Amino acid sequence: MKILCFFPILRPSNARLEYLGGERQFVEICKRWASWGNELHVIGTEYSIRLCKEFGFKPCSCYSFEPRTKLAMGFDEILNLQRMCSLIPKENFDFIYCPNESFEYVFPSVIAKKLLSCPLVVSVNLLHPDGC
Repeated sequence: MKILCFFPILRPSNARLEYLGGERQFVEICKRWASWGNELHVIGTEYSIRLCKEFGFKPCSCYSFEPRTKLAMGFDEILNLQRMCSLIPKENFDFIYCPNESFEYVFPSVIAKKLLSCPLVVSVNLLHPDGC
């Protein structure tokens, strides 16, 4: 299978490597899929690609960008989303994997789904009922 994954961690590439559980979960899922013989192609920032390599995940191809720093009125977020969408390869994929339900992950994934006409799988990270 050929899988397109979105992993946009919007930190500068030279930032100290830090990760949350969802980011580690993404890498571990991708490593498992790759070990089963699947081709994984990742769209993300230079920081997120660096994080993948730190945990031993080497995608078939990486499409990365350096995120814009803070601009007035949230224009950096709009520019980063536009830059991510411009990296969507015009190839055939079996499905698109979006590892988080937050907007900066879902928006480019939905655009890719429309452009590439393939299924989208979104991982939803729910909180414990007690808020823990």
